Amino acid sequence: MTCRARRSALADGPEAEPPRTHPDAVIADKAYSAGTYRRALRACGITVVIPQKSDEIAARKRAYQPRRASCSPRAMASRASAT
Repeated sequence: MTCRARRSALADGPEAEPPRTHPDAVIADKAYSAGTYRRALRACGITVVIPQKSDEIAARKRAYQPRRASCSPRAMASRASAT
């Protein structure tokens, strides 16, 4: 049953308080740190408390690092024309 189906099944009336069917937050180990798990839990309105793996942190840092000037296409073109 999807999160949307659970929510609609619980809507009995304005006075009725639905029973808890899913947690407010999930605490898990690094084995479940993939984005697929995180997105699925967030789609259900569940707070995700999962530490990231060290290689995921390093990849994220690498993705946002500015390029060095010596590796830019302009610098490489000027280096090639100088020789």
